[in-house]
Amino acid sequence: MTLHAHLGNAVRAAVAAMTVVSLTAQVPRPGEATVEPTGTARLACRVSVSQDDHQVPVRRAAVTLRTSTGGLFETFTDTNGQFEFPNLPAGDHTVSVEKAGFIVAGPDFERSVGIRVGEGEQRTVEIRMVRAAALEGRVSTPAGEPARGVVVSATLIGYGPTGPRPEAIRSATTDDLGRYRIHTLPAGEFFLAAAPDALEAAANSGRAADPMTGFARTYFPGTTFVDQARRVSIGRGESQTGLDIVMATVPLASMNGRVLDAAGAPPERFAVRVQPVGGVSGDVRGFSAVGSNTFTYPGVPPGAYWLLASVVGADGRFEFAAQPFDVAAPGRQPEVVVTTAPVPAIAGVVVTDDPGAQLPRGLRVVAVETLYELPFRADLGERPDEGTVGRDGVFRLGGLFGPRLFRVERLPPGWALASVERDGADISDRAVAFGPGEPATPVRLVLTRRTATLAGLVTDAAGTPIASARVVVFPEDAARRHQASRFIATTRSLVTGEYVIEGVLPGRYLVATARGLATGAWEDPATLTRLATSAVPVVVAAGDRLALSLTVKP
Repeated sequence: MTLHAHLGNAVRAAVAAMTVVSLTAQVPRPGEATVEPTGTARLACRVSVSQDDHQVPVRRAAVTLRTSTGGLFETFTDTNGQFEFPNLPAGDHTVSVEKAGFIVAGPDFERSVGIRVGEGEQRTVEIRMVRAAALEGRVSTPAGEPARGVVVSATLIGYGPTGPRPEAIRSATTDDLGRYRIHTLPAGEFFLAAAPDALEAAANSGRAADPMTGFARTYFPGTTFVDQARRVSIGRGESQTGLDIVMATVPLASMNGRVLDAAGAPPERFAVRVQPVGGVSGDVRGFSAVGSNTFTYPGVPPGAYWLLASVVGADGRFEFAAQPFDVAAPGRQPEVVVTTAPVPAIAGVVVTDDPGAQLPRGLRVVAVETLYELPFRADLGERPDEGTVGRDGVFRLGGLFGPRLFRVERLPPGWALASVERDGADISDRAVAFGPGEPATPVRLVLTRRTATLAGLVTDAAGTPIASARVVVFPEDAARRHQASRFIATTRSLVTGEYVIEGVLPGRYLVATARGLATGAWEDPATLTRLATSAVPVVVAAGDRLALSLTVKP
């Protein structure tokens, strides 16, 4: 399948939550406290890079460890490239290593490795890094002048709720001469995407020489469509120069509007977004006036959009709206008024298929969007599409809008979602639409421990264990390959090359390793079709623990 046929015009899709088994490291959020882990294990590591056929230490690299219990510890490598984490709890932990110009060795685009330690274990491992690659060039206007303040991103094709979407791996901003350099990249093939900083462009739109024209997102060497863009291939440690981009310009519209709640009153708390149909949320930026219900989007390119709004109504209930509109001509558009409507709160229960089994604690039910990403701010309260499961299995969702798939997060190892039922119908793998007037029929989710485990070693062709290799388990039946599928699971191999995927439902599967998968690409049916050609078929039954070694293809 060609890239053009695969992507079409819906290449950019909104980012959606994904329910997959993953050992991907989490990057600490700004202001997040560092918590020293407590336990009886000890982990000593040396970080090195290959130079002249031998390994030399990587000094002063920033190291972050997240324990399986949520602990966080940060340090730096010393002059010998070493660091140590004492007092670790037993479990699978992730260690991320950051050093400009270097990346963690492995076939995927991760900056971390998974490490397993047992109770009281004293473990010593080596984390290997490789020299990173870089891409550089110049961005100019159609008149040949430097395009300053443009964000240029090395981009892969990931997967979102409505199909493929570009995913920026690393970015750089052009300087006063229009030059950019994107460094610390892995080897691979990338698209280069250039776009003005959205917030800066919106803030400066009224002062522009021609406020009705602006730069469009442009792919190397100068097209607005990713399926017409040229891929850039780069090897380990290489630097490519001369990757110049000429920005495309498009007419812009200015859009103003108001949000009203279901009673026709200005809401005290609301969130609003202008989102391209089939496009990335955040591509169009705007502002809400403080203390009012008005919003302004000063630079909107022509196209089809959703105007999405979330509101907490006067009675405390959540209200939503998704209003389509088109921008066909530049200039100031008529004022848009969007009125939200209340949607029912959904209650439900989580049970197990084993009457003698105790329901795991700490579970969370999530209603995954499959059409667009509704805006939501933290000050609106708890997300209405996420609900904590009580000890009695009961959960409540504050209100749903749009098509939804129901999934359970924070499942312990070995557990899986067996089925989802509503009104006596099986909706396990079918998105159900919600909206105003929808009856608040409860949802029943059934969990099971009648699952299988796949485990083994990932190596290269020479038999050397590979860390951070992506392992994907997916169904043989193509009809079950979709977003948030209960039959797709993924993980990365540990620093020792070992991998474990638990909670696999009985059935016929294919198991594959892959290089350079972007986020969510393992839920893309076209990607899975490609992986199927080199995958290993397996049939699993409840209670199986299958040993399966895998080889990463060059």
